[in-house]
Amino acid sequence: MMHWIIQNGRLNSYILFSTLLSTGILSGIVMKFQQRCIVDGIRFNHPFMQTLLMFIGEMFCYFCVQIYRCFWKSRYKKDREEEEEQGKRVKINKFLLIIPSLLDFFGSSVTLLAMSMMPFSVYYMMRGGGVIITAILSVLCLKTNLERQNYVGLLLNFVGFLIVGISAVLYSPTDLDTTYLIFGIMLIIVSLFISSTKFVFDEYIFMKYSINPFEEIGWEGIWGVLINGFALVAFVQIPCPSFISDCPDGKLESVALFFQSISTMKGEDQPALIYLVIFSIFVLMLMNGISACIIKYHGALNKTMVSEVSPFIVWIITIWLKWDVFNFGQFTGYTVITFGTLLYTEVVVLPFWGLNKKLIMKKQIQNQNLKIKVKSNNKQKRNNQEENKQTNQIVKPSNPDVTQILESNQTPPQDAQPPINNDKNEQCVIKIENTP
Repeated sequence: MMHWIIQNGRLNSYILFSTLLSTGILSGIVMKFQQRCIVDGIRFNHPFMQTLLMFIGEMFCYFCVQIYRCFWKSRYKKDREEEEEQGKRVKINKFLLIIPSLLDFFGSSVTLLAMSMMPFSVYYMMRGGGVIITAILSVLCLKTNLERQNYVGLLLNFVGFLIVGISAVLYSPTDLDTTYLIFGIMLIIVSLFISSTKFVFDEYIFMKYSINPFEEIGWEGIWGVLINGFALVAFVQIPCPSFISDCPDGKLESVALFFQSISTMKGEDQPALIYLVIFSIFVLMLMNGISACIIKYHGALNKTMVSEVSPFIVWIITIWLKWDVFNFGQFTGYTVITFGTLLYTEVVVLPFWGLNKKLIMKKQIQNQNLKIKVKSNNKQKRNNQEENKQTNQIVKPSNPDVTQILESNQTPPQDAQPPINNDKNEQCVIKIENTP
């Protein structure tokens, strides 16, 4: 399956989008389920170790690409050649990928910390604000062109984002501290800026360089494991800040308590916790790899917009699991967000006020025409080079110079003409003219 995704990432758009939605929902529920587990009377709360699990999953994407290159080498080489013809650079400095790894580390850590401070449905719906920041960065940094239906869709997303946030504060459960809820919302907003910057930077890399999406994510995972490892050395020594309600062993992170929790088989949540930890690695590997495919072939903004559809399913699941209760304000906000997303992605087309321009279809046609034009120009260039080479082979000197033949240690032909010494002839002419 992984080979099929890597090889056909640009073709099966609907399958990629559906897989991204399902893995995104599944990863969120698995991570939240881990935070609800209680082992030996202690709640499992390790956001920075959960970030490390994500980077380990991303690192596995690199090994998937190496297997793909080993068994489908010709296909991998053909993809690189096609992108090189489009003007992309083949070689990329791997240290450049430290930047998205750092952004991913800070964004994911802040996100998981915010998740532990609020109901899961509120967290997931508040994540919808990321599309607005991604749109602004895409327009400013990548010069992305947006049509009227895109702006209307973004506006609806912003309105829905506000409705969800306000309803979360006004109708929060009585046992939930409003101060922590507001601080959690602030953390989500910070994480949205970081994550959106990371997505836009990933798209920039794919625009400039020829690199497989799973390979790019794999290198981010390798750097991320190193970054997270160095950060954990400091986090285990930093005392828990006062604005965080629950910290492992009174520190920002406790690696020893993490391994103790997953290895201790005490309580109703074991051995489920250790299975969830292992399962989350592979779910995050698949989710991040597919996210990179969508960013490369469809853009960061489309990836963010597609991810907005998942909160409704997550909300239903959390209510079914009795993790949350129905809230009409959240339902209204999500309805507005969903309609804005469908309008932006042109699933819903309104036939008035210029909202029916098929921007996505036009972009696909332009990319296809550009690819055909590049191939045609390269083919014509190769034909001209072959014609020039044949012409140079056919044209040969008809009367070779004796000096050149002697220098090449060859016997001169009979019709070869000796070189003319113009200096001696001039001397003879001068001598004859001066003779009385």
